[in-house]
Amino acid sequence: YYVQPLPGNAVYTVQKAAMDYYREGLTAFREPRFAWFQADDANQIRFSSKKVSLTFSRVGPKSWQMTEPINQNANRERVRQMLGRTGALKAIAYLADDLPAAALAPYGLSEPFAEVSVRLSSGETLSLLVSEPAEEEGQSLANVYRVEDGAVYRAKVGFLEAFEGDLADFRDPLVLRAQDVVTKMSFVTDSAPTITMTRGLDGWQWGDGTPIPGSTPRRLGAAVRGLKAQDFQE
Repeated sequence: YYVQPLPGNAVYTVQKAAMDYYREGLTAFREPRFAWFQADDANQIRFSSKKVSLTFSRVGPKSWQMTEPINQNANRERVRQMLGRTGALKAIAYLADDLPAAALAPYGLSEPFAEVSVRLSSGETLSLLVSEPAEEEGQSLANVYRVEDGAVYRAKVGFLEAFEGDLADFRDPLVLRAQDVVTKMSFVTDSAPTITMTRGLDGWQWGDGTPIPGSTPRRLGAAVRGLKAQDFQE
């Protein structure tokens, strides 16, 4: 191409690739991440399909609670996976803008395959309707409607896998949810006297007040707090 910077009279030749960027369509300049948010800003995430409805609510800086369909402590890593994969959604095509909910039928969204909503600490809500996924060239694709901006996007929808599984899969595997420092531990058995360790200002002590040397109590306290279930029996 010939290029003349203005103001000025000089004319230059430049490679075609240097100008192609300015000749692309308008969608080339559009942000592809249409559902982006910070996972730490989320206070609630809801998912519903024809098979299941799931609701998770934040109850602490690093803890979540499943409130639907049952009430149980939630696996934080699973919840963060849901949030992370939802926020990472990218459009591979832009199908419609400013579309009212009454006009969703041509995109397979009048009766969505799945619905996802995320409530943020700011009070904003991100709401997505997902059409029936279809395999195209080895990828699972679907139309996704973002309620808040009325736009329909074509996107990979592997993120739906994060919401699949048995209810036990979403349960917090930590047996104890101790957030504070462990200050006392007791070991009780029928065949031996009770063993008690108490944490004081000068370190750990046995039940009779004798100091406990070494790092054993500290390591034991960390092991108790980190106790994880491998399976939930009943």
